[in-house]
Amino acid sequence: MDRYKLALAFSTALVGLGLATSVSAATLPATTSPSVSLAVVADVPLLPASRCSTAGAKGRYGYSEHGMFMPNGANSQPEFHFVEVGQFTLDGLGQGNGVANIAFNGQPYLNIPLTSITYQVNADCTGTASFVAGGDVNNPRTITFVISDQGSQIDYISTTPGSTLVGVARRQ
Repeated sequence: MDRYKLALAFSTALVGLGLATSVSAATLPATTSPSVSLAVVADVPLLPASRCSTAGAKGRYGYSEHGMFMPNGANSQPEFHFVEVGQFTLDGLGQGNGVANIAFNGQPYLNIPLTSITYQVNADCTGTASFVAGGDVNNPRTITFVISDQGSQIDYISTTPGSTLVGVARRQ
C-alpha cells in the first residue's frame, strides 16, 4: 500500500509541475506481494523544428537580388541587368508563394507573382528551390542556397541556365 501512495504522490506532483496532464493508478491483484500499476500521460513540448530542415524554413522572408539575365541562354545577347526586391512565404512542407518587384535595365516591373515555389532543405543547411515568376510556367527558375545566422538568412545563387544572380533573403 505504501508503494501505491508514493507512486500516486509522485505522479500528482508531475501534473502539478505541468510535466504531465493526467495520472491513473490502480492496485492490481497480488499473487505474492502487492503491486501498483501507474500510467502518466506526459505533455512534453516539442523542440522547434531544426532550422536545417524543410519544416524549419517555414516563415516569411524579404529578399533582394541582382544579376544578369540572358533570355536566349548563356553567352547570348542581349543581356539584361536587373535588381529585384520582394517577399515570399514558405509553408514548412516544401511549398510557398511570393511577390517580386524587378527593374530590368532601369525599367520597373512591379508586383510580379512568384508561384509554384517548391523547396527542400538538407540537414547541412543547404538546399534547392524552384519557382515560376510572372506566370511563365515554361521557364521555371531554380536556385541553390545555404541557410545561415541560426535560420534567419538564406544566401542563394541561380542555377537557371541563362541567368547569373546572387541574392539574400532575411526572415521577417
